[in-house]
Amino acid sequence: DPDILLVDEVLAVGDEQFQRKCSEKFADLKDRGKTIVIVSHALGMVRELCDNVALLEHGKLIAVGEPKDVIEGYLDTVHDAQGLEGAPLRAKGASDGRIQSIEVLDGNERAVARLRTGDTVIFRIHYRAAEPVHRPVFGVAIDRADGVLVTGPTTRDNQLQPDVISGEGFVDFRIDRLPLLPGSYEIGASLFDLTRSRGFDLRTRILKFDVDPGRPHEHDGVVTLGGTWDGAVFDQPVARVTG
Repeated sequence: DPDILLVDEVLAVGDEQFQRKCSEKFADLKDRGKTIVIVSHALGMVRELCDNVALLEHGKLIAVGEPKDVIEGYLDTVHDAQGLEGAPLRAKGASDGRIQSIEVLDGNERAVARLRTGDTVIFRIHYRAAEPVHRPVFGVAIDRADGVLVTGPTTRDNQLQPDVISGEGFVDFRIDRLPLLPGSYEIGASLFDLTRSRGFDLRTRILKFDVDPGRPHEHDGVVTLGGTWDGAVFDQPVARVTG
């Protein structure tokens, strides 16, 4: 079989079943020693599928190496260009509702840059509304360092809907047992109204934070499921091994 040139749009179209079949086909070709060239801006896909990565800018080769190294170098460059506070993306006609900043706090409400799996964490979103924002919806987005979106919960998902906000204040998103596994992550925040037509402010990857090993003590993957291992094979009588 010939080598393959894969363009980003191939995985962007079709339903989930089609995309899964594409991924399975790529894995099969890779197992058979075929060369697959992927041209894409989808950093998560590049990280998962590629053994080596080349970074191009306007046709010029910038870097070549391991996916993790090249992708993190690219993201660092992007962050340096934007600054720590990501530039807001605002909808046309939006009111003056803005995300001011976001904090990562431990269970005692102290600002931290490092957490452990299983820790209590509070993501505090500070906002300012120079004019009233009616029916606001707040959200957070946590990305892995390579650009993979881990989660993006909103107040609307939890059926929390204040009537209006005005002036300055903050809202907290609290997690009693952080399920993230060790790694580097970035968090952003958003503010919009129920229809997403007014009061919109989106700041991507405002703040970086790291997660160290904790309880459960796992390393592979992004999140822990917090499951248990059972079976007589571990001991007599049946023992339970909890992560």
